[in-house]
Amino acid sequence: MTTLSISARHSLPKVSYATAMDWFIAVCFAFVFSALIEFAAVNYFTNIQIEKAKRKGMKSIPECSAAPLQKEICTEETSTVIPLLAKLPVIAC
Repeated sequence: MTTLSISARHSLPKVSYATAMDWFIAVCFAFVFSALIEFAAVNYFTNIQIEKAKRKGMKSIPECSAAPLQKEICTEETSTVIPLLAKLPVIAC
């Protein structure tokens, strides 16, 4: 993204103020950085929640062996398998 900004500025006149392109690149960087921070925070708090559940003696949801795209959730109460892909909305082309 920085390379795009620098290469685009070569064809524009030099000005001392921030242009719309400068603001656009800055906002793009902010969104990418905030997505990274959001992922890290969700991952961190999920791991803390799992560790607390393990300490309390609660059993977490057991993992099922399945293909990566067809990962399933096993529930202990009903001993049934619920595919995650069945819950996704269908998008028509």
